[in-house]
Amino acid sequence: MQSYLMETIGKTGIFIICAQVLIHFRPKAIYEKYLKMLVSAMILIQLFIPVSNFFAGAGEPSLAERVAWFEEELERCMDGASRDYEGRLLDLEEMQKESMEQELGIDMGTELENKTQEDTVSVTPIAPINDIQINISKGGVENADISTGE
Repeated sequence: MQSYLMETIGKTGIFIICAQVLIHFRPKAIYEKYLKMLVSAMILIQLFIPVSNFFAGAGEPSLAERVAWFEEELERCMDGASRDYEGRLLDLEEMQKESMEQELGIDMGTELENKTQEDTVSVTPIAPINDIQINISKGGVENADISTGE
């Protein structure tokens, strides 16, 4: 790539030198502006050809073909990633379901047995608060007495 670039610059440089010699030895001064315009167009063409070969790819697929291939490859990768994401999401949901079953002590195979058994919950009653006495003085709360009636 670098040698191709150097070769192109060298050829263009030689052409510019030859073109300047041709302009210098012009037959009449009135042709100078036409010669300069012609030389400028030829230099632009010489510089445009390597650039177009780079983008078109001499002997390689054109830029449009490479872009189309890249889009197809990107679409294929995105489809694969989407399927992988959906699979992992289902696996995660299954793992969460199993984790919840383990925490609650429920097995889906014995769920009918668990429904038939009665769960007993024992609740210890809290003693009601019968009387609250708070003494307030200038300095703040001195003491508080809460009696539960027990």
